[in-house]
Amino acid sequence: MEYSREEFLGMALWDIGLFKDVEASKDAFRELQAKQYIRYEDLPLKTRGGRCINVEFVSNVYGVNTKK
Repeated sequence: MEYSREEFLGMALWDIGLFKDVEASKDAFRELQAKQYIRYEDLPLKTRGGRCINVEFVSNVYGVNTKK
């Protein structure tokens, strides 16, 4: 069984198996916050059913201008 869109969007990065362990995932998140950009090729993602798929993962940090 795969994750529904709603389940997937509500999960933290380290909950969906993108990295080998929680600490590695948290380290990657800190890297993203520091560099404003992170990219991995062929990153293993484990589905709810246990199937492993490789994904390209790219994340950017964008600023929001709230002044009008």
